[in-house]
Amino acid sequence: MLDEKNNRGLHIVDFLVFIPMSILLVIQLSHLSLPYFWDEAWSYIVAVRKMAEAGPSLLPGAVPIDYCKGHPQLFYFLSACWFNLFSGEIWSMRFFALIVSIGLLIAFYFGVRKISNQPIAAMGVVLLGVQSMFLAQSIMVLPEMMLSLFLILAFFAFVRSNYMLFALWGALMVGTKETALIFAVVFVACYFIFVSGKNKKENSSFRNLFLIFIPILAYLVFLVLHRWAFGSFFYGEHLGYINYQWATVWKKLGGAFVTVFVHYGRLPITLFLIGSAIFLIWKKIEIRNKRALFALVMLIPAYLLFLSFNFYSPRYTLSIVILAILGFALLLDSFPVSASFKWVFSIVITLVCLFYSTNSKREIDIDLGYVEVIEVNRQIVKYCEENNFYDQPIAASFNMNFALKDNRLGFLSGGKSFENVEGLDRYQQSKYVVFETTTGTNPVVDWTKQHFILKKEFHNKHAFGFIYENPSFSSPSTNSR
Repeated sequence: MLDEKNNRGLHIVDFLVFIPMSILLVIQLSHLSLPYFWDEAWSYIVAVRKMAEAGPSLLPGAVPIDYCKGHPQLFYFLSACWFNLFSGEIWSMRFFALIVSIGLLIAFYFGVRKISNQPIAAMGVVLLGVQSMFLAQSIMVLPEMMLSLFLILAFFAFVRSNYMLFALWGALMVGTKETALIFAVVFVACYFIFVSGKNKKENSSFRNLFLIFIPILAYLVFLVLHRWAFGSFFYGEHLGYINYQWATVWKKLGGAFVTVFVHYGRLPITLFLIGSAIFLIWKKIEIRNKRALFALVMLIPAYLLFLSFNFYSPRYTLSIVILAILGFALLLDSFPVSASFKWVFSIVITLVCLFYSTNSKREIDIDLGYVEVIEVNRQIVKYCEENNFYDQPIAASFNMNFALKDNRLGFLSGGKSFENVEGLDRYQQSKYVVFETTTGTNPVVDWTKQHFILKKEFHNKHAFGFIYENPSFSSPSTNSR
């Protein structure tokens, strides 16, 4: 049984929530003015800016479909409100994202505290606060952190049978991003499983049944409004991302699993999750919070499977990482060892994850390595400015394309942008070809390295960038002569 008296009021242990908040602030405050990166640059911040200019709205149609891309409007709405009320400067929008991230830490801590106890909540929230993906996305203008916040709030309301609050947080969850519908469906399935063994009065409660379906109904309303505004229920381009080929599905499933449960020091967490569950069941030790753990067992695989069929980006797994840390905390609570051992064990695991979070860096938005990538992109843009490439035809990789063309993304030093920039597929019609770390495997890059002349290369730790010049390029004016 939960010791209610022990969980009333604030205790000294509660202030341990400031540890991950402090780590977050120390790491990220100096990064608040970083230029926008990848999906931030296109299309999230552009859509937020469009909505801010038109006036914040929750209704589809306020932003052209090629900007909002069929996503529900809540993230854009709240971001646009902040944009208009405070400032649309980069540091301000990143600070808004940081507030959401801190809110997630607080919601996680007090949610665990209510169904468990203060020490377990403190262990869990500190471990969550050092996760690479959490740190990376904590200041990014992306919807995943907001989705995770509402997911956590909906989860704790659900496991405590507070269906009124669940309906509220669940509706906000699916209003943030459509992928949250998977969580909403799983919660409904868990509800029917949970109530099947209870008294008939609760089973037949129309009120609870209606409330548990509200998140799904909220998304259906959005689809109808989307159809009314744009003539279609979904964004066509996104439908093309769905893939049922087993080889592709298996590859994405494996990638998502490894990202969540192996990389960045999380393998010990995974081994504990599996080992402790087996041990507790084998020894017939009472498992606390069975309802919450069962919901986690349903939610995590369902979302992993969904990502495997749909368009997949590693940053989408943020919600699963948070749920896995939650499972770690709840299983640790049931493990039959002393409180001192639990503290030592959780601190060791936290230090391992913190080490990997600060030292294992890649080129994408799931760890702090994107900071080095942004610096390289800055150097490339600066070089192009200093050498007056403004009117020269440039073929650029995805990130560099927007960095050179949009002077509101934070890369350009002046008000002038590069108007004659196209994608890498225009490399043969361009004088310069620009690409960097995030380009990945691309035949254009290989061909360019073999046939074009290296103009300049840039390096910053693991990040790199190149500018190549087309030796056979001749301007249209030259051809006309």
